Amino acid sequence: MLTLIATLLGTVAGALATLGAAIASGRFQRESAQIAARAQLHSDRRQPRHDAYKSVLETATKVSDRVDQDSYDDTTAEEENALKEAIASVDWVGLSLLGPEPIIATGAELRGLCLRVTSCMWRTRVLGQRHIRAHEEDGDIDTAERAYSAAVDEIYELGRLLAESIKAFSVSASAVLNDDGTEEPRQRWRWRGRQ
Repeated sequence: MLTLIATLLGTVAGALATLGAAIASGRFQRESAQIAARAQLHSDRRQPRHDAYKSVLETATKVSDRVDQDSYDDTTAEEENALKEAIASVDWVGLSLLGPEPIIATGAELRGLCLRVTSCMWRTRVLGQRHIRAHEEDGDIDTAERAYSAAVDEIYELGRLLAESIKAFSVSASAVLNDDGTEEPRQRWRWRGRQ
């Protein structure tokens, strides 16, 4: 009789151990598959994001480099149009769809600053021409000079803001591109019962 009870208890213990091993193995396989799927998703997103982020950075840097000089030289209408075309050629909607949120926010800020800088380039050029005409025609030189100087100061300030925004976008883009998707969410072992 004791042998029979010992045999039954041994069988139950073996069955429970096998069941526990099967549950642990299944959970491990499921989590491994989830990690692999997350990594594949991030890998599939990486190249389009890389291309979009690169396009944004190249365009914003082109605008920033034109402003970031020791002494600002007025642009030509052709230069301004070329910069505006470069800004317009960036797929800003695609950038928003590729995300994530920090990229969308800094990308929108970059676009706005690039457009403001090119607009300010035009205004500075026009005020510079008025300043020259005021000298030639004995006009109100002081007013023209103050307006031109204020426009140059504004373009330098916008250039500084643009450079900071490029840096913020670069940091965010680098973090997104370096994320390989293998980090697990922190809520993995949360109790799934009533809350």
